[in-house]
Amino acid sequence: MVAHIVIEQFPQPDVKLDYFGGTSGTYAGFDRFGRVKDQKWIKATTVKDRYHYGYDYNSNRLWRQNTLTTGKDWAYTYDGLDRLAKAHRGVLDDPPSEGLLSKNFRHEWNLGPVGNWKGFNEGTGDAWTLEQTRENNEVNEIMGIGQADRQVLYSMPV
Repeated sequence: MVAHIVIEQFPQPDVKLDYFGGTSGTYAGFDRFGRVKDQKWIKATTVKDRYHYGYDYNSNRLWRQNTLTTGKDWAYTYDGLDRLAKAHRGVLDDPPSEGLLSKNFRHEWNLGPVGNWKGFNEGTGDAWTLEQTRENNEVNEIMGIGQADRQVLYSMPV
């Protein structure tokens, strides 16, 4: 059996994290596998921040929905080895499992066989603001970082 904190009160700044939901014996903040599905931050009696989460069959987080602020939802994509490959922020579709309606920020990783970053891209909307390539040696140390608009940002002497 896994133990979970269901309510945590923080005296300063007088907020609490609530997974309980108010019904004895049930915890609205967790799904049947014990994963967070509804996270509420409450100050006095007002919900100040609230997130809903969705997962795939391997318990990878697929999306995070900010229920109080628009445009700050996240959708996640994984490669065949369950490694995070894409994280996009924007407005989630309804239902959230369909992905984002619009993107306002995104990260994408190109991972090598052992998990080294062969490339990393960051952007807004559909344009990249950062496009990096990375080189690793046989012991997985970063030997060089390049960028699309520059030849080499960083190179380690051999």
